[in-house]
Amino acid sequence: MNWWTAAPTMGSCALGIALLLGILAEWWPGLSAFQGSKKGKSGVKDAILSLVPLVLAYCYGMLVILGVGGLIGWLANFTLWGVGWVGDGALIWGVGGTRANIGLGGQRMVLTNGGLMVMLVATFVILAVRRRKKTTEWTVRCINRGVLCGILTGTVASISAAMAIPLASAVNAAGQWFPGGAA
Repeated sequence: MNWWTAAPTMGSCALGIALLLGILAEWWPGLSAFQGSKKGKSGVKDAILSLVPLVLAYCYGMLVILGVGGLIGWLANFTLWGVGWVGDGALIWGVGGTRANIGLGGQRMVLTNGGLMVMLVATFVILAVRRRKKTTEWTVRCINRGVLCGILTGTVASISAAMAIPLASAVNAAGQWFPGGAA
């Protein structure tokens, strides 16, 4: 096995899922919020809306690892490789497992030039939101962990099989719409 592979491993998937569940555990407002406590329904709405940055960042991370090349794609592949080794180390030394690839990269997406333009714009938007002084610490954590979780779990075959086509189609459609259909 090549020591430098950007394929998903059991360790990278475990870390991605653990990070995702960790941020959801931080977010969880409690069962009473969903059962109609005295806070009212606005508490539920606010709690659910606070997950929007996480969901968007997760989708962005998946799109980056599955369909973007260049420097941004290389950074995503390097992240998958590096964090995958950390996850594999935790799996091996933490619970006695072995390093195992869990796919050859899942389903890759084909992004048109318009779709890649949307991804470039999204990259700038994410960086701008992170640098804004008014951005809350929660939003920055959601963006950071969401992108990382998307990169780590996006190439897992079962996840990419369900998400790749709808995400790529949406981004490619947006890329066609922005310049007026010339993608």
